[in-house]
Amino acid sequence: MSDDVDAGQDPGSPESPWNPLEDDTTSVSGTVAPDEPVEAEMVGGGWDSGEPERTDGGAIAALVLAIASFLLLPLIGSVVALFLAAGAEQRIATSGGMLGGAGMVTAAKILAWVHLALLAVAAVLLLLILLIANAGGETLDLGRAEDEITESLQAEYVGVSVERVTCPDDVKVEEGATFTCTTQIDGQDFAVTVTQEDDQGSVRFAKAQAAIKVEDAEAFIVGEYRKQGTVVTVGCSDKEILVADPGSTIECLVAPEEGDGTTAVVTVQDVNGNVGVDFTTAE
Repeated sequence: MSDDVDAGQDPGSPESPWNPLEDDTTSVSGTVAPDEPVEAEMVGGGWDSGEPERTDGGAIAALVLAIASFLLLPLIGSVVALFLAAGAEQRIATSGGMLGGAGMVTAAKILAWVHLALLAVAAVLLLLILLIANAGGETLDLGRAEDEITESLQAEYVGVSVERVTCPDDVKVEEGATFTCTTQIDGQDFAVTVTQEDDQGSVRFAKAQAAIKVEDAEAFIVGEYRKQGTVVTVGCSDKEILVADPGSTIECLVAPEEGDGTTAVVTVQDVNGNVGVDFTTAE
């Protein structure tokens, strides 16, 4: 045993070995940095690591399509927008706060449903309009009839201006029904009565007014005077054709070779232009 005694050691105590595991006062030169703690908190059922969230691409696409459906892609844009919004909503909910865009999803869904509702209302209105328009039955196509009537009148009144015949646009198909078409002959309105022969669109037409050839009427009056032994000249109009209703009258000036002039009152007897004459003395 050494004779030297360390300072601070109890000479009366037995020497014991040093155990570092039992010595909690032992220090080590230098500094040991503790592990940095990871801050995290529970958000929406998952842990939020504090990293910034990013917007879900599907949410952006859904909102863009929902807006575009009002301008460029009706119906299709809204349907696709709802599909994308549903997928984005699910991804955002299960991302633990890592994905954003919930507001865009909501806006896209609202816009898409509003657009679909407007389309439905428009479709119902269009259907109602079509039903009302066809409520009275099938409409008669009169284009061919107009052409045939025009050609017939032009052949009868050669050398006289005959405008194209026009008929109503809303004539319903009905066997035996009649309607009136119009034209102009020598600048005067002229009516034609059209009758439907069946419910297949077949029609026939007849003149509703007389188109009297002035030259023929004047010659008729001259002949009537000649029967009485009087030679006259007659003037009824400066037109080639006079349009008149059956039963109406036309006054013609009669100038005899001798004596005062007279007025011949011509009565239109039918639509074929037959006339009768009454003789009166002009004042």
